[in-house]
Amino acid sequence: MWTGSRKSGRPVIVAIRRRLTYPRTGYVALRRRPTDAGGIALTLVAVAAIAVLIATKGDGSAGVYAATGLISGVINIHFARSMGLARFYFLGFVSIATGAALALADPRVPLGMSLLWGTVGVSCLITGGTTLRRYRRANPAQSPE
Repeated sequence: MWTGSRKSGRPVIVAIRRRLTYPRTGYVALRRRPTDAGGIALTLVAVAAIAVLIATKGDGSAGVYAATGLISGVINIHFARSMGLARFYFLGFVSIATGAALALADPRVPLGMSLLWGTVGVSCLITGGTTLRRYRRANPAQSPE
């Protein structure tokens, strides 16, 4: 059983926010949006598709690649819909496309999962870095006075 503190990484996050975000724009809390029935329906359809895909595949590894890519893609698309950020649509597409490509190629499980999460991770780093660079250019740090 895990007994670690949930706030163990919190000082690092707070330090990063103080350095990058707060000096430029101040603290801004995210607004809550109402529950999206379309997003819930999309998630249920994706879960049903995953169940059918896994049930129809004999060995399971191709189904696992497709299911993992689809789950990750649906989560990213849900983030894109709820937060209104286009980069998550791209990440969702990358996840689904990579999962489908690996399901067709059907490599061995450790290699396939490494390729799937490596591709998704690199995509996250690229889109996150691009977003951070644009943000820092649009909101330069104010001089301390």
